[in-house]
Amino acid sequence: MKFKISPLLIVISIALALRLLTGIYLGFNAPPDYNAYSDDVVEFEQLAWSVAQNQGYAYDGRPTAFRAPGYPFLLSVIYKIFGHHFWLNKVMQITLNLLTCFMIFLLARTLGFNRREALFPPLIFALLLSQAYSTGHFMSENPATFFNTLTTLLITKGLLEKQKDKSFYYVLAAGLVCGYSTLVRPASMFFPIMLGAIVFFYLISKKKLFDVRYSSGYFFKILILGIAMLIVILPWSFRNKQVFGHFALVTTNGGTTLWGANNYMVAEPGPNWGSWVLTDRIDRDFVKATKFLNNEALADQKEKSMGVKFLKENPQKIPMLLLGKIVRFLNPIPQSANKKYVAIMGLSQAVFLMLIIVGVVSAIKTRMHNEAFLALWAQLGVLLMTTLIFYAYERFRFPYEPFLVIYAGIGLHYILKKGRLSL
Repeated sequence: MKFKISPLLIVISIALALRLLTGIYLGFNAPPDYNAYSDDVVEFEQLAWSVAQNQGYAYDGRPTAFRAPGYPFLLSVIYKIFGHHFWLNKVMQITLNLLTCFMIFLLARTLGFNRREALFPPLIFALLLSQAYSTGHFMSENPATFFNTLTTLLITKGLLEKQKDKSFYYVLAAGLVCGYSTLVRPASMFFPIMLGAIVFFYLISKKKLFDVRYSSGYFFKILILGIAMLIVILPWSFRNKQVFGHFALVTTNGGTTLWGANNYMVAEPGPNWGSWVLTDRIDRDFVKATKFLNNEALADQKEKSMGVKFLKENPQKIPMLLLGKIVRFLNPIPQSANKKYVAIMGLSQAVFLMLIIVGVVSAIKTRMHNEAFLALWAQLGVLLMTTLIFYAYERFRFPYEPFLVIYAGIGLHYILKKGRLSL
């Protein structure tokens, strides 16, 4: 009897090998790398250890909501069980990434790919250096990638399922997962809004918007999705209100992110065009004054108002500002002083971008799009929307690469087919 190895198992094994090699290269038990991702990774790790020690979600003993809590909560559970060892983070990150690779295959099958075609997206994901690199750091992008993919898989099944009971449970589960995804990276809060917009235009294209029996089913599912999300998110929001005396849905860094990405320093062509700058570079006195408030949530609201104020007072600068964000969004070259990292990651992302373009053109030509793609489009819509509201950065693309690899997989399949090659 011959033993046949599953092609999907081979793909996942490739993914595991590349991520283990990356972990070894970066140092499997290395502490958070400040030089790679500055304060983010250091604070995420310390927050996780604080929670694991039953000292609350606090940084240097001070309660905070500046960093989204989802990833530190996950890591704190691992620390609580196994102790304070840095290598545990890489084990968790790699495990989540491999599960994501498997879910991409399931998503491709749900979208209508046959078993062979469905192998291309997870294969590209396995080989993506950005994904391998993300598992080697104390970053929230990789857990966000996992939860975004699981959300999309569940809601797609919920939208396609004809049995009402099964559909309801799929949608409910998707909402709960998306709620936690929002706690990992707040951009996910826009998912039900974007899904609603995508469904709206899809129904118009099918001339079904005013067919109440047909359209109401979609919007009811989106309502359930949103309610389930709030069940997960609101307890944390109430905690923030209790701690700071002011409302903060998930984090208290939205203001500094919005203002830092919408100001005179980033609105015109130059080194910062379409990017983000520290807010104390924009108005040091204002930022210093907000710090004297000694209240994260209130300071967040004030900085947010400054970003909104700039946009209201400078509408003529908005087109050029948005163009800068789009240019950075499409640029495959990462923003880093590490030349080796820029060269390797830039080449990987350039090839990835080429496959995506070929895949999108091929998908349009073959008219393969249908209602199964609605949630996938919504996730990509969230990526584009948050880029335009805030700014583009290669890390922000990582949680949405599972949806981009779907199109890259279509592109790779098309190229191999034209070259009469096959897996």
